[in-house]
Amino acid sequence: RAANPLVDDIYEMDSKLTFDRFVVGDENTFAYQAALQVANGENRTYNPLFIYGKSGLGKTHLLRAIQNYISANDPTRVCVYKDGSSFITDYTTAMSHRERSAPDILRDHYYDIDVLIIDDIQKLAGKAGTIDFFFDAFNHLTSAGKQIVLAADRSPSQLGAEAAFDERVTSRLDSGFSTSIQVPNYELKLRLITTFCERMHEDATSYMAERAGTNIRVIEGFCQRCLIAETHREQHGEELSREDINRLAKESWPNGEKQYKIEEIQRAVEQYFDISHTDLVGEKRNKDIMAARHIAVWLSKELCDATYAEIGEHFGGRS
Repeated sequence: RAANPLVDDIYEMDSKLTFDRFVVGDENTFAYQAALQVANGENRTYNPLFIYGKSGLGKTHLLRAIQNYISANDPTRVCVYKDGSSFITDYTTAMSHRERSAPDILRDHYYDIDVLIIDDIQKLAGKAGTIDFFFDAFNHLTSAGKQIVLAADRSPSQLGAEAAFDERVTSRLDSGFSTSIQVPNYELKLRLITTFCERMHEDATSYMAERAGTNIRVIEGFCQRCLIAETHREQHGEELSREDINRLAKESWPNGEKQYKIEEIQRAVEQYFDISHTDLVGEKRNKDIMAARHIAVWLSKELCDATYAEIGEHFGGRS
């Protein structure tokens, strides 16, 4: 079997994105377990595996972990990782070929893949030719028993509603196993920070978790800043203080935008719809109250630094 030119060397930075280095919590455990089962070939019903969530929560880490696992443990499987932009570039480059059609050129290599991984697939929105080729490649690979893994910032249904992916595509995206990665709660942030900062004392890491935002990539950078600051303090016989941590947190997560609390959103919705707080968070299900409740929950998810579980607690202990 000739080497597939789409299989690139894995850069050193990406080679560190393994399952062993992924910090698991309630917010990402389903995605982690599904990715591991796909990587080791245990579960072929997760096809495609579709992982979605906001930027910086670990989607790319899991996709690269699948690639790294296959490269290390089963290199006979042709595994190709692409992000949405490079997938589009492959199509547009093939379009410039004068002697053969773009689909024919792409089929030579894309149809010879055992595991196709595409990150940030929402970038294909509006690229009709690329989407058509993706649709054909998807059907060919899955019908041949090959694995597809996808990631996006939105669920398949949201891609249909918000990014204008047509139903034939979204139905394929959602035909296997779709799972979200949510923003980390305090406990997961503490585990992340403890992992990133192994030599820091417990009081410092606990306070860092309190002050940290929800983007895991930024949390790692925040930890590096704190480690450098701690080393500087130690050289002068001092310890990293809460003031130091506060300053570094503000640099990592500048408050350029107003930060809202769930209670503030609830009060605004109650005032706008002229309903009581008891009705908003209670069990009544008439049309007006349900509409107000859904809007309040949606605004809480969009504007607050809160997990689904934390939002549910503020709305009558809902799941």
